[in-house]
Amino acid sequence: MEEKIPLFPLKLVPFPGEEVNLHIFEPRYKDLVNDTLSFEKKFGIPPFINKKIDYGTLMEITEIVKVFDDGRMDIVTKGLRVFKILDYKNPSEGKKYAEGFVEYLEDDQAEDPLMKNTFIEKIEEFFSLINVLGKVQVLEDVRSYDVIHKLGLTMEMEYEILQLEREIERQEFIIDYLDQTIPVLKRVEKAKEIIRMNGHFRYFDAINF
Repeated sequence: MEEKIPLFPLKLVPFPGEEVNLHIFEPRYKDLVNDTLSFEKKFGIPPFINKKIDYGTLMEITEIVKVFDDGRMDIVTKGLRVFKILDYKNPSEGKKYAEGFVEYLEDDQAEDPLMKNTFIEKIEEFFSLINVLGKVQVLEDVRSYDVIHKLGLTMEMEYEILQLEREIERQEFIIDYLDQTIPVLKRVEKAKEIIRMNGHFRYFDAINF
């Protein structure tokens, strides 16, 4: 099913369920927010990557925190679902901002128990390493969207995950990433230990040769 929505391109990747705080200051986007509020509509944030927009997240405004005298606004938004842009016009007819026709991606939340266990184990190991090896426990109901922004992924990686329609695929992507990242973190921690030893007396067994 196609739907026409206002578009607010940004250099960030919001995910369903995520809260995003926005400071609205450009005239065209002040119009977008005011129109969204007036007509009880929602708008889309498509990540602006490689000078184009293809996918994005439908957002709803959940709170107007502050309205300034010049019309600027601080607002809180929440991600709802992922869409693919079929066509858009910038600016849209009679508007200062872009609007586009989008179709929504399916979101298969089914999980594989074995993969989920590995997913949790890898996340716990990663967080334990970056918190200097203190044990970290992750809740069993954690989903991929809950941790994506906490893993040090590039914007391009996050954008790739945004386009995946199955939770299993998102977990698999994160596991593969952590399989590459965790050994690097371990080597860094080992290097820190070696550096900390400098300047201290060290005892070595004699070697017969």
